[in-house]
Amino acid sequence: MLAWRNAKASFPWCHLGLVFLGLLFGAHCNASESFNIRSASTQLVKGVYRLRAQINYPLSEDVKNAIESGIPLIINQEIEVLRLRQWLWPKTIKRIILRHQLKYHALSEQFVLTYLNQGKQRTYPNLSAAIKQLSTIKNCPLITRGELDLHQNYRIRLRTSLSIKDLPAPMRPLAYLSPQWYLDSPWFSWLLELPDI
Repeated sequence: MLAWRNAKASFPWCHLGLVFLGLLFGAHCNASESFNIRSASTQLVKGVYRLRAQINYPLSEDVKNAIESGIPLIINQEIEVLRLRQWLWPKTIKRIILRHQLKYHALSEQFVLTYLNQGKQRTYPNLSAAIKQLSTIKNCPLITRGELDLHQNYRIRLRTSLSIKDLPAPMRPLAYLSPQWYLDSPWFSWLLELPDI
């Protein structure tokens, strides 16, 4: 069992702003490569459409340093199911946000990845292993066949981002000013394949 209380006590939260100032002013001038969706698809399994996806999560040096300093990060994976309309904008009929917290636990020297939607967490020996797990979405339930009108056309789209608004309060203003912290992907979309009527 992880000693969360001791971990919090061991991190000098009162100096959080100073830590982040050092990270910010040590930044490179150019923004790092941002997140991107490598592939994504849906499959109908027992009446439920399930999502599979592979995502690249390159992290800037500032973000890596922040994690290793004990600052928790929230990464969102946003999914939308859209009904296409001939003369109007597509209508969003379902929206799901998968929220993950990535944190370094100093006492155990492990990286902890928590799936906040369900409160499940796993630990990893290094940052690369935690990112590899975060990069894969497997069999995530999206929508049931019964929720869809089989006479309509639907599109699924996915994007992911680092949530600046979920950073500790002293860090947010500086993060908004630094391109190193703007890590997100464009929408990746595809048509939903419906079964024959």
